[in-house]
Amino acid sequence: MSLLSFVVFSQKTSINHIHNHFSFKSIPIDGDYKLFADKLISQGFIKCNNKEINNQLEKNSIALSGYYTGSKCLVIINGSAKTRITYCVSVIFNNIESFEKLKNNYIFFKEQLEKKYGKVDLELDENGKETEVDIETNFKFLIDLANKFENSWTKVNGMINLEASRGLIIIRYKDLRNCKKAGIEETDDL
Repeated sequence: MSLLSFVVFSQKTSINHIHNHFSFKSIPIDGDYKLFADKLISQGFIKCNNKEINNQLEKNSIALSGYYTGSKCLVIINGSAKTRITYCVSVIFNNIESFEKLKNNYIFFKEQLEKKYGKVDLELDENGKETEVDIETNFKFLIDLANKFENSWTKVNGMINLEASRGLIIIRYKDLRNCKKAGIEETDDL
């Protein structure tokens, strides 16, 4: 009986650990960023060998290419400078050539994210100020070469940002606990 109790306790501990971190594609945003990338590679993503992209990456980051929600994308995995712990996963859909396609894709992703995470917490304009903009009528005004439009969802263990800017749509999944750890580590050197 005590062995059974230990097994049940161990399973609960493991499950609680997983749920304390935000996830991307059912993988907790936690642990070494290279191991996180390996898990996505096992799901069909491919390590990006584009030198131009890789030269732009921050230290302790990896770029992968693949498909997300049925669309071709680039996935950037960020690990902290000291511990290499994964804290952010960004999905980038680029080369959206027409304004109409950019707007439609943005609305699609916003609707999908609202289905999963609920109503948007914040809508931000190009100056980072809260706004209540009707996307259908004002999106064109907000998107030009210098502007962006952003929505955010904050949950207990993570944050999602949806951004449209310069022909790109970016979805960032951040584990709040690991972002905090990464931020503290970055300032320790000051």
